[in-house]
Amino acid sequence: MRQLTTILAFSFALLLAAPLQAQFRSAMRQANKEFELHAYNSAVVSYQQALDRRDDDLEALSKIAKSFMMLNKMAQANQFYTKAVKDRKVSDETRLEHAHVLRALGRYDEAKQWYLYYAQEADPVIGNHFAKSCDFAKQQAATEGVYMATSSAANSPTSDFGPSFVGREQLIFSSFRTDKGGTFTGQAQNQPLVAAFGPSGVLQEPFKLQSGYDGGNVGPVSYSSDGSMVLFTRNNFTDGTRMIPEAGAQLTLWFAEVNPNGQWVNARPLPFNSGDFSTGYGMFAPDGQSIYFASDREGGYGGFDIYRAQRSGNGWSLIPENLGTIINSVGNEITPYFDGANLYFSSDWHFGMGAYDVFRTEMQNGRPSNLLHMGKNINSSRDDYGFVFDATRNMGYVVSNRIGGRGNEDLYRISQASDDLVMVIRSASDGSAVSGAIVDLTACGDQAYYADINGRYSFRAVAGTNCELTISKEGYLPVSLNVASLTSNGNSGEVPVMLSKISEAFQGRIVDAQSRIGINSALVQTVNRGTGNVSEVRTDGNGNYSVAMQPYNTYDFSISAPGYETLNFPLAMADGSDRNVLGVLSLLPGQNIPPVPGDDNDYGGPVGSGYSVQLASLSKEPDMGKFAVLSDLGQVYSKPENGVYKVRMGIFQTRAEAEAAKAALAGRGYPKTFIVADTGTTGGRPLPDQPEDNAAGTYQPPVSGANGPYFVQLGAYSTPRYFDAAKAQRIGTLVQRQRGNLTLMLLSARTPNEAQQLKNTAQANGYDKAFIVQDVNGTLQKL
Repeated sequence: MRQLTTILAFSFALLLAAPLQAQFRSAMRQANKEFELHAYNSAVVSYQQALDRRDDDLEALSKIAKSFMMLNKMAQANQFYTKAVKDRKVSDETRLEHAHVLRALGRYDEAKQWYLYYAQEADPVIGNHFAKSCDFAKQQAATEGVYMATSSAANSPTSDFGPSFVGREQLIFSSFRTDKGGTFTGQAQNQPLVAAFGPSGVLQEPFKLQSGYDGGNVGPVSYSSDGSMVLFTRNNFTDGTRMIPEAGAQLTLWFAEVNPNGQWVNARPLPFNSGDFSTGYGMFAPDGQSIYFASDREGGYGGFDIYRAQRSGNGWSLIPENLGTIINSVGNEITPYFDGANLYFSSDWHFGMGAYDVFRTEMQNGRPSNLLHMGKNINSSRDDYGFVFDATRNMGYVVSNRIGGRGNEDLYRISQASDDLVMVIRSASDGSAVSGAIVDLTACGDQAYYADINGRYSFRAVAGTNCELTISKEGYLPVSLNVASLTSNGNSGEVPVMLSKISEAFQGRIVDAQSRIGINSALVQTVNRGTGNVSEVRTDGNGNYSVAMQPYNTYDFSISAPGYETLNFPLAMADGSDRNVLGVLSLLPGQNIPPVPGDDNDYGGPVGSGYSVQLASLSKEPDMGKFAVLSDLGQVYSKPENGVYKVRMGIFQTRAEAEAAKAALAGRGYPKTFIVADTGTTGGRPLPDQPEDNAAGTYQPPVSGANGPYFVQLGAYSTPRYFDAAKAQRIGTLVQRQRGNLTLMLLSARTPNEAQQLKNTAQANGYDKAFIVQDVNGTLQKL
């Protein structure tokens, strides 16, 4: 009887289990179908139904966890991943995804341990890479961000993405929100909206862009600089699902002309689209002749890579250019934005703080040159992408699904941190206030202002802003200052600016003793011995400066710059008629330059090793009595060498002492002296950076054999020694040509497209009037 009861109970249990098993299998079939279609919102419901019937099923646990991860619900995803990874049969892929979720939650130490486990059990390259990325993320999270991020008032409870500037007055972006008063069609579509900037730069209420195009989901959108063309991505994004490649993004890139009424006409897909891969996230370059986009086409380095395509006639090149491994990786790189000098993009592979981080690369000769993480605030532990930035206005936007947002994807306004500075403008001769001086900030995207009656003007200096402001007033020499140097030098509060009266101004230049390149922001301090008046000025980007000095006064100079030895010397002014009394002064790097050995002949000069100042080179033995008046500055001696007599002062133990003597000699009527390394009795020789036949340090043109048929002319100079060759050479290959008494500074290019890219980069780096020329039978003709 007992045996019969047991059999009946077991049979009854089987009868009950059969429907549960059927319900489980049905729920799993439905869930897997939704998962494969990337319908993650529906999939989590179906997987939960399956888990209600079998709460330890590994497939359901793994896939519901990934579905929550694709919905950016990382806390829920972690709950299910925590259960899944306890199963010994769990896949390596699920363990890696669990680590990604922990990193997105900011739990970097836990994520690192799972990455290291993955490295040991599955793939050491991937595992160790992400483990190191966790260390990088912790370091970034502990530092102060250079940028500030503020949630935009234009955000909605839905997904807002794809920001792009339309001129200087508007921002265009895409959104899943519905029109006020509109009819909901039952299918959530994203569409472009446009919003104007208010007086304080805050976005006003957005409205639907009336483009006349109705082809489904559209975004991001990018207009050419002149507004005549538009580039847009047709997408399959779903509100609430992350807008990244892993979530099933399918994209095509389209192009259209814009008519005078703002309508998109002749919309068509670009020729390099294909049904076999995605092409999207497109943006125009400033020149309108090239576009940047992301694609997972064959031939790349990983998933999505960054590409560039050039305008070709009325169309576009059929084969886009992959921008290489400096930025592209085995992961995904998306949402490129090129401002003419820097290319911004997002990546899920390069060391970052979370899922997708924003990076920057400086473009040189049309190619990426480095890789820079944009830091905290722009980046978070979640997805950060779609970054755009206008440095002239210190304003940009980034898309992020970070914690604390209003919707699924939000726009964040980006600005660089800034310091409040007060310029105090005074006369260099007597220290009195220069009222009404003009502070010109137009090169920084602003306008010109007047200093007050006390010579004061306050402004906000944005950290990292690299532009020149100019202070001027009639009757005074203008002074240019680099805003970046004001902030990088740690200035806070007052910044003294000395203006020299034209009648009292003497100009000089400070250069590196080895490279002969002008030293930017070197501090030149002068003290008038008679009055005690102290004046401080800083050199400009080329090392130039001006100081006010009065005749028959003696001044003590102190010149310093980070990384260089300080140069101190006195200067006794004569009648002031020599306007080049200061000349070109060199600063020695932090360590002394070793002396250059001479020959072995003993000419009976002063014994010792160091530096001397050469005053003259004569064909016959000089009358040394003529130089006795200089004895208070140093020992003057004569040395025969190669059939001529060299008259020198020295020997000085350091280069700085020799520089001081050289400056003092200029005030005594010897403006064309130069410094030689001298070993006393073994004979001295000119230093390599200052040829003997040119005491003034004439500009040495760069040597190049890469003279292409096209050039970008940066400028024409009658005094080329003040041209900043190092700056230009960072843009491209620098060459020079003579035209009469002018020296043309040119960047060489092989093709018109390369020349156009160089021109754009040059203009972005301050050469506003750069233009393209072509060599036609030895004559340069402007294109």
